[in-house]
Amino acid sequence: MVHFWIENAINTGKIQLPFAIVLLIFGPTSGFIISKLGSIKPMIIGTVLTATGFSILYLFHSTEISISLGLAILSTGLSLASVGAVNVTILSTPVEFTGVTMGISTMLRIVGSSIGPALAAMYMQTNQSLINIQGITKSLPSSFSFDLIFLSALVFSIAAISMSIVLSKKIHAKPNLQ
Repeated sequence: MVHFWIENAINTGKIQLPFAIVLLIFGPTSGFIISKLGSIKPMIIGTVLTATGFSILYLFHSTEISISLGLAILSTGLSLASVGAVNVTILSTPVEFTGVTMGISTMLRIVGSSIGPALAAMYMQTNQSLINIQGITKSLPSSFSFDLIFLSALVFSIAAISMSIVLSKKIHAKPNLQ
């Protein structure tokens, strides 16, 4: 029985490894990319990649390789979008309000980071399946709960794409932000 849990923990790590490696690479290099392309283009590309990653997770989460691929694309998108958004925030804020703006931005990111897991937990708790393993019946989250999680994330990602495009049109006249 112990081998079952160890094997699952190792397999989970292998599935999530591409996410971590891509984040390790794109996290630091996103700043260089933004210095070459400006803030808006990487932010839009990042939101599109984030939505693409969640689309792959929503549509193809039945195999380990598709989950790893979706997570790698998601990681690339999150790196570009988050660094681009912080850069746009800093560049569009008057210097005397930079601290307040970044504080509020950080607080909103933390609040958002706590709402996502709570929403996922709600989906997983309300959509359970009964599974019988060697005579022991267990109640586990159904595959539908994961569909709801990935679909919700996809909807939020599409909203982020829309907001990025609207933002790019509003600040198109400011060359230091592009």
